[in-house]
Parts: sequence; C-alpha cells; structure tokens
Amino acid sequence: MKTLPRALQFFRPERARILGVLALMLAGIGANLLKPWPVAAVVDALGGARGSDAHHFAAEALLYAVALLGITLMHGGLNAWQNFLAIGIGLRGLRRVRNEVFDKLQRLSLRFHHSRNTGDLLHRAAWDTYSFQTLFQQGLMTTVSAALTFVLMVVVMLRLNVKLTLVALATVPMVWALRSAFRSTAAPSGAA
Repeated sequence: MKTLPRALQFFRPERARILGVLALMLAGIGANLLKPWPVAAVVDALGGARGSDAHHFAAEALLYAVALLGITLMHGGLNAWQNFLAIGIGLRGLRRVRNEVFDKLQRLSLRFHHSRNTGDLLHRAAWDTYSFQTLFQQGLMTTVSAALTFVLMVVVMLRLNVKLTLVALATVPMVWALRSAFRSTAAPSGAA
C-alpha cells in the first residue's frame, strides 16, 4: 500500500479519461441495478394473471422482456466502452513506466550491466512493469466497481425493504468467514 500512490503517479496524465471511466462505471452499475425491475414486474403480474387477464399479461410480459433486453444491451455497451477506455489508460501508464525503466537502465554503468544477467534485466523491464497495467485495470478499477456496486445495491435494497436487507446483510460476516476458511484450506501447504 505504501507504493500505491507512487505507482498511480504514472496515471496522473490520464485524469480526464479516468473520470470518464468512472462516469461510465456509474452508468453501467445503474443499468445493472435496473435489471431486476422488469423481472419483478413479470413475476408480480404472473401471480395475478387469471382468465381474461392472461392475454393482457402476455402483452405486458413481452413489454417487460423487451425492456430487460434493452437494459442488458445498454449495460453491456457501457461496460464495453468502460473497458476500452480503461485498457487504453492502462497501456499508456504501462508505456510511461517502461520508458522510465528503460531510461534508468541506459543511465546505469557498464559495470552494472556486466555484473547482471541480461535475461533477468529484460524480464524485469518487460514483465515486472506489466503489473502497473494489471494494478490499474484488474486491481483499482475492479475494486472501485465492486465497492460502488455493493453500496448502491444496499441503498436500493434498503429503499425496497429494510428488514429483508438487514437479514441479507447479516449473512455477510458468515459468508466472509466461510470464504476465509475455504481459502486457507485450499492454499498450498508451503504458502503463507
């Protein structure tokens, strides 16, 4: 965590694009939060459909299915656009890191280069620097997206039904403990 601010400096020139990614992320989360409503409307209508209402229900169900399809396509499009921008940001940050590493390698003495394994230096310059792109795309963006989705979903659930939301949230510590227990038993015996 100490090196995170230093690592994020390589993404500082991308501030405007990062704000665009965050805006697309919020829009995508919003579209994702809309998905249950057409399904809920169909289930609610299904419970009350009898006799002459069945024809009306079929038309209503088709309308909700089209709405769900539209929401799903919108969600997919927003996510694709967000990923496209995030990949570009990650690649430009990676280029900055690699340029700095290459500049540093060029400034080092010949004695340093003769005392080191060339393959090790090349591997570090090419693949260790790749972790910057991974940090941004899979680390930072995924964490922010998951946290925002969780918080917004809890807000929506609280507005719908406070008691049911509290019951659902009460299971989180148990799920977390089970996850930790399974993770520790699944870890290789030599791993810390």
